[in-house]
Amino acid sequence: MLPTILFIATYTEMKTIAEQIVDEHKLNLKVVQGELFEGVERSREYIRAETEVIISRGGTAKLIREAVDIPVVEVEVGGYDLLRCIFKHRDKKIAVIGSDNVISGIKALEETMNLQIVYFPFVLDSEIEEKVDLVCSMGVDIVIGDTVAVRIAKRRGLAYELIKSGKEAVRDAIDRATNICEAILKEREKSSMLNTILQSLREGLLVVNEQNEIVFLNPRAEKMLGVKRDDVLGKRISSALRHLAIGAILASEKSITNYVFNTNKYMLTMSKIPICVGDITTGSVINFEDVTKIQEKEERIRMLLSKSGLVAKNTFDDVVGESDELKRTILLSKKYAAIDSTILLYGESGTGKEMFAQAIHNSSGRKEGPFIAINCATLPGNLLESTLFGYDEGAFTGAKKGGKKGVFELAHNGTLFLDEIGEMDKDVQAKLLRVMQEKEVMRLGGESIIPVDVRVVAASNRKLLDMVNMEQFRQDLFYRINVLNIDLPSLRSRKGDVEVLLDHFMKMYCEKYGKEPVKLDKHRMKVLNDYTWPGNVRQLENVVQKIVLTGDGEEYQTDFIKGILGELHSESGNESNDLSYDGSLDEITRRIILKVLSDENYNKTRTSERLNITRATLNKKLENV
Repeated sequence: MLPTILFIATYTEMKTIAEQIVDEHKLNLKVVQGELFEGVERSREYIRAETEVIISRGGTAKLIREAVDIPVVEVEVGGYDLLRCIFKHRDKKIAVIGSDNVISGIKALEETMNLQIVYFPFVLDSEIEEKVDLVCSMGVDIVIGDTVAVRIAKRRGLAYELIKSGKEAVRDAIDRATNICEAILKEREKSSMLNTILQSLREGLLVVNEQNEIVFLNPRAEKMLGVKRDDVLGKRISSALRHLAIGAILASEKSITNYVFNTNKYMLTMSKIPICVGDITTGSVINFEDVTKIQEKEERIRMLLSKSGLVAKNTFDDVVGESDELKRTILLSKKYAAIDSTILLYGESGTGKEMFAQAIHNSSGRKEGPFIAINCATLPGNLLESTLFGYDEGAFTGAKKGGKKGVFELAHNGTLFLDEIGEMDKDVQAKLLRVMQEKEVMRLGGESIIPVDVRVVAASNRKLLDMVNMEQFRQDLFYRINVLNIDLPSLRSRKGDVEVLLDHFMKMYCEKYGKEPVKLDKHRMKVLNDYTWPGNVRQLENVVQKIVLTGDGEEYQTDFIKGILGELHSESGNESNDLSYDGSLDEITRRIILKVLSDENYNKTRTSERLNITRATLNKKLENV
């Protein structure tokens, strides 16, 4: 709804015309009657009722304009109104008492109609009575003017005619007042929108005028600067912010960029931008940002800019197994996950070191941050160094234009998993130690220090203390990362988990490749359970995948499975034991058959020929394997 308009009519007929227009057009407009000081009182009464624009005429409009601070629209005296009033008295000597706009309009008519008119312009209302007395002594036939002039003329016994405003003039005034209301509403909407934006900014915002007096500050600036709005508005910034020792800087510098300073509660950056109108500076806008919030933004940007390797997919729910040994390891890992210290994982190849590292990250207070994994054994020293710490443009031949962030920067506020850390060059170990101690990194070829907050989870399949004793690993770095230890159990020590994992992987790969689930008999399951699994869970998964992909039909239950099991024995690297003469004749025969079968790539015809037995005899002996 538009702001309310108040129409103060100076005579009854004008009030009637205004009310007719309001009824015809359903306008949000209140019409009252009042002249001069009475009109002023009516205006004050309705302003308290949130009137925004006032319409009146002549001297009354002038008095109201001086008394209130809202727009006042005047009903103008049009040429048609003047003509209508004067035409009926064209043969008389006329005295016109009125303001300049009334007199100028009648002068134009005088020349056209050959009228006898004398003019008495006035500036102050107190002059009107003096003008009427002067008219009395001049033998004028009739006085024409507004309500005050004709009232005094009436008291003096003079003929008079009130210059009335017609419907056209009243309608024009209402239209102009409506346009002003629409402009007020639009400006109010813009102001409300701007104020909402400024008040909701996470940054502190402060505005000063040309005299460096504070004219605006938002709630965030109040909180950051430790001041109250009512206490500092209108004050010079040098005195209002004296407690922060930045008032003098703001008062003297025309522009400032990212100036860092401390308050009692915050570390802030400050920037000052001049407000210019043409070549004239009329004030400045000063904004404040919390450094910790900037670091959070930087972290999110780092995550968005990095293309891969930032998400830890696994949790402890993804670790498959029911053995007591595995359950104890998971329980310990969960306890360590809640402690923001470096963790060292020990485990043979294939025991799931990266899975545990991801699960630890997802159970820690850093789970919303990035997770990055690096295998130290796969990168040569110089490449590993630039990968870990990044480099600036021109740091070395072939360096990427603009430089590149290292994984420590990308892992800020998250977790960095360093797999096979024992394979890291000792020169890189020294630099890694410094980064972990100082929590800051300098890129290769760079000159600036970049603060980083990263939790390191390291892993090794070799005992690092033994490497320290052999001078293959730095002792100081060992003690830096050897804070919390977790030994991941091998698959052979996880009694019962082979069957659980076999079932898990079988279902997973059968579903993936559209195969029917496979069941193994007790004899073959015993062989799997008794196997040492040097490749641990990874080896078991590979075996299951091979069975699902290459097996077909009955071969799952007979010869094909036997071949896979025989292959496992040959992979174990204990051929001398497999071919030893220990045990019964059947056991020795079994080892020989499996060895020859493996050598012949599980071709039964060639195996039968080498053993000098028939294929049927071979199949019969394999059934007992």
